[in-house]
Amino acid sequence: MLQVKPTTSLHSLTISTDARRLAATMSQPINRSAAATHQRWLIALLFLALLVGQTGCSDKIALIPAPYLNQSENGRKVFEAIPSDQRTSEMDILFAADRSITKRTVLGIEFGTGRSGLLTVGNAHVGFEQPISWDRLVHLSTTDDRATRPAMKLISASEFGVVAVPLTEMEVRDGRYVMTHEAREQIDEGRARFQDELTRRLEKSDRKDVYIFVHGFNNTFSDAVFRLAMTWHMAGRPGVAVAYTWPAGKGGITGYAYDRESGEFTVSHLRRFLSVVASCPAVERVHLVAHSRGTDVVISALRELNIETRAKNLRTKEVYKLDDLVLAAPDVDAEVFEQRFAIEDLHLAANRTTVYLSRTDVALAASRWLFGGGNRVGNLRPDDFPPESRAKLSKLKGFYLVNCNVTGFSTSHDYAFVHPAVVSDLILLLRDREPPGASTSRPLHAPFDGVWEVTNDYLKPVKQ
Repeated sequence: MLQVKPTTSLHSLTISTDARRLAATMSQPINRSAAATHQRWLIALLFLALLVGQTGCSDKIALIPAPYLNQSENGRKVFEAIPSDQRTSEMDILFAADRSITKRTVLGIEFGTGRSGLLTVGNAHVGFEQPISWDRLVHLSTTDDRATRPAMKLISASEFGVVAVPLTEMEVRDGRYVMTHEAREQIDEGRARFQDELTRRLEKSDRKDVYIFVHGFNNTFSDAVFRLAMTWHMAGRPGVAVAYTWPAGKGGITGYAYDRESGEFTVSHLRRFLSVVASCPAVERVHLVAHSRGTDVVISALRELNIETRAKNLRTKEVYKLDDLVLAAPDVDAEVFEQRFAIEDLHLAANRTTVYLSRTDVALAASRWLFGGGNRVGNLRPDDFPPESRAKLSKLKGFYLVNCNVTGFSTSHDYAFVHPAVVSDLILLLRDREPPGASTSRPLHAPFDGVWEVTNDYLKPVKQ
């Protein structure tokens, strides 16, 4: 069994003054009286509300800084190799969404934060609020230019169809819910159109890889698409990028609780969607990347798929073509994580499982305090694991813990998709499929057995 030492303090937080006061309050021992418990929940909810602007749900998201990996001659060559028809500042990102559709216009559909029994698939066309040239975008993507970065813009979102329907489109036969003939035809059509689009895009790429991103707490549809678009672009636009976006981003004092339960709601839809992607013959590999509360969604869906496939004496990673599972800043209880990965062997559901964590993650510190002091995986330090636990971790097949000892560049919770050092490592992991180690092009060092580390200067070019 893996063991985690309890932690009782918060430190190195780059947050507002009000949030600092609340963080200090949360670091105090927990009083179990009814009044103190009520106060603890109120303070934690207020703290999470303060974090809304730092964890997503923003009207504007600016282009992230160029990853250090790109600030070299080899990095610039990646953009020179992009096919000519993709050398534009605009991008097409496929999506799957079980959010409510709030509006249909000439520009397509708009999604809200409500839950929908329909799992809609389609394409999101994104660009920038102030149009920029391809050359300018490449410059911003390959240099340490500190100029004001352009904000992204959702130009349109068009739907191909649906791959799941609500109970209202099902009927009861022989004592159980079954799809109507019309619903089955609707799903088959949506599935075929989505797979046809996947195939068309993969035919244009030398990588037959699909990169699926599952966002976290308090993210809107646009947030999810923008985050994936920027990471995919910085990696040189390999394969096909797909945003899986669930009903989060309601905001307000109860927003975290709503998003948490929406995460449970979407699990069955994610299972169905992974089947749609994996059953497309043109797809060779699937890389599944989850952030924050999205990691719990992914873990829950994979657990169910793993039980199902192993009962058939099959391997999940082969059935669903899962190459990489990336859990960034996982908002998951450490003991639950231990059960899933150490006891149920969930790390074997993909060829490799990589967990990015940071002790300076403010949002997870709030989440930890909100749930009574239970450790959140993404907020652990390497020395929270006793030596014997780290030794066991180092022996797990294809399982990697990466401690992100980084500061600066936006908030602590978004480091995996914002910080130039961590984004560089993520690109090497997903695009180049590199293992960690000093002898590889992904030269992480291991300060502890079973734990690798990214620092502020990782892959940072030396200025002459």
